[in-house]
Amino acid sequence: MSDIDGILENKEGMIKFKQLKALADAGDVSAQYEVGEIYLNGKYYVAPDHKKAINYFRLAAYQNHVEAQFNLGMLYADDRYFTEDQAEAVKFFEFAACQNHAEAQCRMGNAYKNGIGVKADPPTSVKWFRMAAEQGHALAQVEIGLACENGEGTEQNHFEAVKWYRLAAEQDNSIGQHNLGVMYLRGNGVDLDHEEAAKWFRSAAEKGEVESQYNLGIMYKYGTGVEYDEEKALEWFKKAADQKDERITADMEKRGFLQGYVPKRDPLFAKSKAKKEERVKKRSNKDPALKGLQVEKESEISQKEPALDIKDLEKLAASGEAEAQNSLGEMYYNGRGVKRDDKKAVGLFLSSAEQGNAKAKFNFGQAVSAGRGTKRDATEALKWYMLSAEEGNADAQCFLGNMYIIGKDVRPDIDEAMKWLMLSAEQNNSEACYILSMISFDAEETEYNADEATFWLKKAAEFGKTEAQELILSTFMETDTIMGDAEVFKWAKKLAEGGNKDAQCLVATMYRQGIVVEQDLEEAERLYRAAADKYHGKSQFHLGMMYLIGIGVEQSYVKAEWWLTMATHGSEADAEFALGWLYLTGKIDGPKYPKAVKYLKRAVKHGNRNAQYFLGTMYEDGTGVEQDHKKAIELYIQAALQGEEDAIEKLKEENIQWGPDAQENEK
Repeated sequence: MSDIDGILENKEGMIKFKQLKALADAGDVSAQYEVGEIYLNGKYYVAPDHKKAINYFRLAAYQNHVEAQFNLGMLYADDRYFTEDQAEAVKFFEFAACQNHAEAQCRMGNAYKNGIGVKADPPTSVKWFRMAAEQGHALAQVEIGLACENGEGTEQNHFEAVKWYRLAAEQDNSIGQHNLGVMYLRGNGVDLDHEEAAKWFRSAAEKGEVESQYNLGIMYKYGTGVEYDEEKALEWFKKAADQKDERITADMEKRGFLQGYVPKRDPLFAKSKAKKEERVKKRSNKDPALKGLQVEKESEISQKEPALDIKDLEKLAASGEAEAQNSLGEMYYNGRGVKRDDKKAVGLFLSSAEQGNAKAKFNFGQAVSAGRGTKRDATEALKWYMLSAEEGNADAQCFLGNMYIIGKDVRPDIDEAMKWLMLSAEQNNSEACYILSMISFDAEETEYNADEATFWLKKAAEFGKTEAQELILSTFMETDTIMGDAEVFKWAKKLAEGGNKDAQCLVATMYRQGIVVEQDLEEAERLYRAAADKYHGKSQFHLGMMYLIGIGVEQSYVKAEWWLTMATHGSEADAEFALGWLYLTGKIDGPKYPKAVKYLKRAVKHGNRNAQYFLGTMYEDGTGVEQDHKKAIELYIQAALQGEEDAIEKLKEENIQWGPDAQENEK
């Protein structure tokens, strides 16, 4: 492009900028965002002005422009522009995140993980990372993998960790590739496979991941997962050293891996080193991209046998110790810490079972039933289940009871089923308790006994059966029966802590109203928000109402509008009415009658009596709609039939018969 072309482009841009600014100042949300972008980046001879950029982004953000919300979060989080305000950054990231902006969701996850602008909260961090990860955000997938691997904010689950690392790795994310390599190296969540580990380390190393470069060097040095090659080992060690990671470089020098090689140095490196380290340290607390790398020690990578605790277990098993044989068999059967080997597992189970180990008998029966490591034989499996159950193994008793219920490999026999299930339940087996509760509820199988069903359901819940806890909650919410409020609160709270959004909403309401527990508005707001962030419409409505009224939070009509709007996406009639009322009464920059009519009509369609009354007043007065007295009366009657007192008074003033009898006569 010539200089003249550039001048002409900027001249046309100045005209465009003036037009956009006029539209932005008139309230056009898209124009507000574009003007903010121009002030942020300095285009069309407009000098960069970050304060003005923020002003225009803010105008657009409060009209739910998602990119404006995200940009504001980025600006407040970055001290290059002015004094950073992490709390304000989180606020706008959250606005954008609630509109499904994946990067904003990832930023929210990082904020709650590291306590940036909010109190650190690992479960909430996992929730936000998961939202972004499910949209395909690679870095969030890495973070979910880390959380699952380490049990931080969620239950430890190496299989889940591998799933998320793999998704990130397949998107060419180097951290995901590195961490997936580590999982294959250790046999965590996957079969131990050094070749697969080397493959993923190579992918990450070629992208510059220093830990992967170091690990790959060690693998070449010891011929682990790759062909032994000293030259390639030195090549990867040098690449790792050139990245000036002091910890890894010191480790390589200590072990003599560098063979006198001096890492390349930037002439300015010495002067800038301290400043750079401070910048990286500061960034690492904010940016999830710098989190989660893992590095293996030489001893961990070079060993070709399982870890020491497995070796000890193998020695005990070889000496004939039954418990060790069963434990080692479970490791081989599940591929936990060792490469999966069904035949070896079955051999260990049988050796242990023949010594009388009841758990091993059950495990052997499971393997025979599934045909893993041995020929499938239903009769043989049943024999071992029976032996295990007769020796008091609760899992075998429960499994056997269930077999007799469904008729799997045996003739259905409810009496035999009840016998084994009762024996298992008496040992506090949650699954047996739950099955017994279902049998008691099912009048076709046994004589219906509500008290017995409730007893076993409560037992199952106490012993940790999630389905039982959820059934208690759902039954109460549908019928307000089965047990007292204190019992409901107990199980709802447990489910809420596990992330169940219906439970979070119910417990929040109990805290808000002081039912069973002392009123705690702060806890109510926290739980409503936790569920609302997972798109739980009723919780979004309650959170919006807290902001609307100013109970438990600082009153904010803008935040009320935000949460009520989110709730209407799930057709929450109360939220539709509240939003219509908010626009009708002009709490935000004056009345907005078209929006008021829109949401009140939606609430009327869903039978909300308050909406019927207020929309009736609008038709009566001609406010925002064409005056229509007949339509107003129809709406007043609909509201009155549901007991709306103001509507009843209106009809009395008009001397209009409106009760059920009048409606029947009119027909």
